Amino acid sequence: MARTTAHRNGIGGEPIGSGLSMRRTDVLDAVAAFLATVVAGATILLPTTFPWAINAQSFEIERLTLSVPHGAAAGVIVASAVAALVTAANWSVAGWVTAALGLIGILANHIAGHDVGAAGALTTLNYVDAVCGGVTLGGLGAVVLHRRATALGFALGGASLLVIGDLSQAFHLIGYRPGDAGNLPIWSVLETPPLWLVAVTVPLVASSALLNRSAVVSRRTPRELSLPPVLAALVLGLALVGAANWLAGHHPHPGQILLAALVTVLAALCAALMLPGRDGVGVLLAACLIAANAALGPISRPGWSIPLLVALTGAGLLAGVWRPSVRAAFAAVAGVAGYAALTATEYTGRDPLVTGLGSAALALAAGYCCTSARPRRTPSAVLAMSTLFLPSIVGTLHTNRPDLVPEGIHVNAPVPAATAGLTALAITLGCVLAVAALYRLRPIESRRTRTVLAPGPPGPPDTAAGVPL
Repeated sequence: MARTTAHRNGIGGEPIGSGLSMRRTDVLDAVAAFLATVVAGATILLPTTFPWAINAQSFEIERLTLSVPHGAAAGVIVASAVAALVTAANWSVAGWVTAALGLIGILANHIAGHDVGAAGALTTLNYVDAVCGGVTLGGLGAVVLHRRATALGFALGGASLLVIGDLSQAFHLIGYRPGDAGNLPIWSVLETPPLWLVAVTVPLVASSALLNRSAVVSRRTPRELSLPPVLAALVLGLALVGAANWLAGHHPHPGQILLAALVTVLAALCAALMLPGRDGVGVLLAACLIAANAALGPISRPGWSIPLLVALTGAGLLAGVWRPSVRAAFAAVAGVAGYAALTATEYTGRDPLVTGLGSAALALAAGYCCTSARPRRTPSAVLAMSTLFLPSIVGTLHTNRPDLVPEGIHVNAPVPAATAGLTALAITLGCVLAVAALYRLRPIESRRTRTVLAPGPPGPPDTAAGVPL
């Protein structure tokens, strides 16, 4: 009876215990999970920068930019390793404390960064930030994915950051706006993530650690260390970064682009096959989602649109909780990629309505994907979420378009405007075929084999019922 009640409340197989007192902490824990995921994801996805970097030379900023993909891969690998360790410990406070320590590392790194003042240190600071972000993401994901509120907070933070903190934000960081390059210094840089946001998040996560000090994660969680997600993160991270770097260093023609897309799909499939059961569906869905996100290209968004996009992402999350479907999730991603290909232009002055619709569609699709793909095991879910912060080969295609790159930046041979969207569509199709192969190779797991219970009712046969992506 206790197990049934726990399952209905989405607490991962553990009796509620203190009942009302446990539920009172859900709101605080969900807010802490949301903010910590945003901060950790930003340190992995975006370059670590400071206002004094406006005086940096262009080659120093270029070194920082080139280090971002490698830092992202390191952050994803660290996140998977930490999630495996905390899951094996099966102690809730261990995950919250680990996340708090990672945030303290980010805070210390940013405080030190303000006093460094040497542009050559930006690359080192970026790597430290990415590793600490991985520690935060792994520790947090290992403990928040067993309750409905905290799982949705974690998913909303990751999906919202993907939608808002994409390539367009990176161009904003270097002071570039479409059609406005002559009015702003190219290398004017803001701080990412903002120091105040990190400072606010640290005490929230520390408070959650204190409130959850006596809780266990799940009575069904295995005590042994799970290494497959760590190996899958190594394969996926190194392959995606390698493919992106290789394509960025060439004058891409269709054959090279298709080869890089094939490498992306095969790497995602290999990572998926390393994970137990059908947990790899989340990784495959994330791989094509980041491609569709990159296909939309740099988008200049007004500040008032950010809360709206977060709300749309939340609506997508709730739609996935209500009616999850992996098929529908892939269809949504394919729709975003197709929209990017159809609306692509050779100039930056795109209709705001067109870009706004693309951003809204991406927000809904990202939210829906995060609650439709439900890996059964926590480390697999953390890997799927952290994959959202890896680079995609589609993003490198925008650096071959003179109309989307600030003046003074080297541009390879230009590619047609629709190339990015078509490439994302090809990657999505490849991931669909990979999922079909995975379904054929891996039978549906019975409920008894489930390690982590879903934050909602089991989905139809084409969904993997478990924790959110």
